[in-house]
Amino acid sequence: MNMGLVTVSWSCKKQATVATSSTEVEYISAWEAACEIVLLHRILQDLGISQAEATSLFIDSQSTIKLVKNPVFHSKTKHVGTKYHHIRSLTAKDVLKLVYCPSEDQISDIFKKLLGRIKFTKFRDELGIYCNVSLDHRGGMLDDPKIQSYHML
Repeated sequence: MNMGLVTVSWSCKKQATVATSSTEVEYISAWEAACEIVLLHRILQDLGISQAEATSLFIDSQSTIKLVKNPVFHSKTKHVGTKYHHIRSLTAKDVLKLVYCPSEDQISDIFKKLLGRIKFTKFRDELGIYCNVSLDHRGGMLDDPKIQSYHML
């Protein structure tokens, strides 16, 4: 979760529920993120900070977004636990706004996947982490190892 340019919460864990489709996996993950968003909203309210517009939740599954927006879209989701459908009421109340984000633009992949140098560097820079180490064409370091470091901005 980001507030402006600052990451305030991040989580990666094994799901406790067995899912039968990738849409269901994304739906459950979206529900978990929605619960975190509600918690952060309450903390901000306790601090006297209100939010005028809905919080954007970026999802890389268009079928999950369609499932949230149209509850009768799939008859195959009858087995999905009732608690996961809470995300529908949050979007209806304008607490959440689901936004499609292509898989290629998922910054969180830097924490979960082995990425090539170009994508890794792009996501690292978007997170505000900058490296002052020069690399040769094979990925070896050119600078003195005693002065190599990473900086968060």
